[in-house]
Amino acid sequence: MKTSIILPTYNERENITELIQAIHAVMDSWDFDYQMVIVDDNSPDGTAEAVRKNFGEDERVVLHVRSEGRGLATAIRYGIERAEGEVIVCMDTDFNHDPAMIPQMVKFLEFYDMVIGSRFVMRGGMEDRFRQLASAVYNLGIRVLFRTPVHENLSGFFAAGNSCFLSPADAWTQQNAIPVHPHRVHPRPYLFTH
Repeated sequence: MKTSIILPTYNERENITELIQAIHAVMDSWDFDYQMVIVDDNSPDGTAEAVRKNFGEDERVVLHVRSEGRGLATAIRYGIERAEGEVIVCMDTDFNHDPAMIPQMVKFLEFYDMVIGSRFVMRGGMEDRFRQLASAVYNLGIRVLFRTPVHENLSGFFAAGNSCFLSPADAWTQQNAIPVHPHRVHPRPYLFTH
């Protein structure tokens, strides 16, 4: 089963090479079939050039550079729509999300439709206590308002089967939203350090 790791980037030249190498090390050590789908919003710092220079011959690294429709949510959606894997993993490219967690999150998909990296479950957290409080209040409001068991509604670190994502024709949510319909969601703790 192939895993597609979606990496939305904007001005991540300083991080992207090290991150791709870290993901390769983790995924290769677990013997995963995988690809990285990098969606760059035409970063002026040369993020795309760094990817081309260091990984241009690597078939597991697929680069898409967008000049229109920019933004994090649309970049994630763009990557998902172009992913080849039966499993989708999405993560930040600034090392807020630990690549070492990817295999564990994918393994949990045997039992759950979606696994979400959460700062709000045991052993998760944030170094900035004010941001943690603000995020906790927001997430509580979303859980109460929409009656959802998901603790982390803002997480950009998740794994899901490709079938969890609705086709664009079925998307009844906002144009920039990422429509999903998971039934069984499992939070995994992580520490947000920035």
